[in-house]
Parts: sequence; C-alpha cells; structure tokens
Amino acid sequence: MQSREQIDDRLQRHPAIGSEPRLDGPRRIHPDRLKARGVKMEARVLLKSLIAPQNKPKPFVIYGRPRSGTTLLVRLLDQVPGLRCDGELLHYFLVSPLGFLARLPRRTEPDVRAYGVKLISYHLTEVQRIRRPLAFFDRLGALDYTVLHLTRSTWDQTLSLAKAQRSGVYFSKSNAGLGGLRIDPDYFLALLQWNEDILDYEREVMNHVDHLPLHYDDDLKNAAQHQATINRVCAHLGLPSAPVEAKMKRTGGKDGLQTVENLDELAAHVRQSPLAHLVPDTCA
Repeated sequence: MQSREQIDDRLQRHPAIGSEPRLDGPRRIHPDRLKARGVKMEARVLLKSLIAPQNKPKPFVIYGRPRSGTTLLVRLLDQVPGLRCDGELLHYFLVSPLGFLARLPRRTEPDVRAYGVKLISYHLTEVQRIRRPLAFFDRLGALDYTVLHLTRSTWDQTLSLAKAQRSGVYFSKSNAGLGGLRIDPDYFLALLQWNEDILDYEREVMNHVDHLPLHYDDDLKNAAQHQATINRVCAHLGLPSAPVEAKMKRTGGKDGLQTVENLDELAAHVRQSPLAHLVPDTCA
C-alpha cells in the first residue's frame, strides 16, 4: 500500500495538472496567479482576524470543479441562520492559502456557528499551485475543516462551462433568454478531456480524505431536492437546518437561458474519440 507521501508524489504527475485548454491559447502560468487582488484580500482578512472578536465557527469547504453546482449550494446554505458561506476566495494567488483559511472563520460575526468557502479544484492546482493535495487536506483537517465534495456529470459540467466561457454569462436572475451559441468541437473535446481528468484527480484525492459526497444530479438539479440536501449538510455539520429556496435561474438545460446550436455536432465529434462514453443517451 502506498503512503500518503507516495500518493502525493504520484498526483503531481497527474494529467490534469497544467493541461487546462484556453480559448486564448496555451500559457505557462495561470493569469489569476499574477494578479494582486488575492494578496490584498489576504491582508484584509489578516487584519480583521486580529481586531475582530475571535469567533470559532465550524469551518467547512465545498470542493469541486467549476460549473458543478457549487454556487447554488453556497447560496442555499447561506440562507440557514447561523451558517455563512462564501464563494471562490482562492480564485487569486495567496501567499499562504492555509494561513488564509485558518483566519477566515475567526473574523465572522459571533452568531455564525458554521462557516464555509468554495475550493475549486483548478484554483488549488493552477492558481495556488498546491502540488501535494493530501498534505493540504490533512492540514485543513487539523484546522477542523469538514469537506463537502460536489460532483456533476462531466458532459453537463463541461457543456455548462463552455457556454459560460463563450457567452461571458455564468449566472443570472433574469428570465430573459440569452440566445443560441456555437462552440468549437475541437475546443469542446479538449475541455471535456481536461474536466474528466480533473474529476479523476479529485476522486483520487477524496479516496484518502474524510468527506461528505454530493452529486449535482441527485442533490441539486431539481428544486424539490434542495431542502433534503441542505438538511443533510446541516446534519453533517451539526447545525439545525432551515427552509431554503433557490433564487438563481439555470443557464443550461432545456429550460435554461442558453442553448447550443451545434449540440449534435459536438456529440458526433466526441463519439469519434475515446470519450464517447461520456455522451449522454439524450443527445441525438
């Protein structure tokens, strides 16, 4: 049996690392790693954690790929009294991601009993360049963090990501349609491969980390599932639940705001590749 150190060594060579396709071409360094916004936020959190009352809520992270339902989960959880959940705070480079995560819960209000934040997997691998994920999650565990791992089918997740990248619209509260989009089949195939690799990477990490598994299709896709999902998460965190309601309009799906005009072309292109098994039966 491999040690955790040996698993971390192997994960550094995982195909998901450094292979994200980009509409603007390849790059050696993720552009969000070069921006100062994260360091400025890190300094503000440090200052606030020093002068604010030292609250000690139960901390947790939502770990997953982009467009897997993490924002919906954040917004549902944030409706529960005593629970506060932030978004992608590791989106930009931080000097000390673990130090930042250690200080985040302490600067919350005294009535906050549980505090959460999103950890998008590529933010860890590419922006923060955390190359030893098991050691990272072990340190989170030592900080009393609980992990919620949210997954989604790679086809739907990649299609949602490709549409958002193409249109620039990631979320909407409007019922107004956004029209049809055309997505380059070669780019879509490369994005699909990368997202499947990232999912494999996440699962390899989570195989060795205590966590609560959640799946978008089973737990979040339909509004009728939301309350039971929030009840389960709250029970896992040791908090009483409360009524929640989604206030976001889906951008994808047959009832969503965005449609892909060449979906059949994308499906046909992927069926000619080793990823053919990811094409759902609902695609012609």
